Amino acid sequence: MYILSLVILFAGIASWIPYLLFDVQTPIGILSILFGFIGLILAAKAQKRILCWLHLCLILSFIPVIIYIYLSKGYLPM
Repeated sequence: MYILSLVILFAGIASWIPYLLFDVQTPIGILSILFGFIGLILAAKAQKRILCWLHLCLILSFIPVIIYIYLSKGYLPM
């Protein structure tokens, strides 16, 4: 469970790369929310608190990234 949750965490972080680095306007950044919830459940089952906090941050990362994209590029990525 621990390794799978860690892999899902990296996949969720990687889902923001097209928005932030490559200026791709596809809605795959929303996958970070899905990956965050799945990883949070797996991390809770593995009883890893730090991993639970990281997945919670991944879920909530949607808000500052949307604000950053709106301020820097002038559109909402949806």
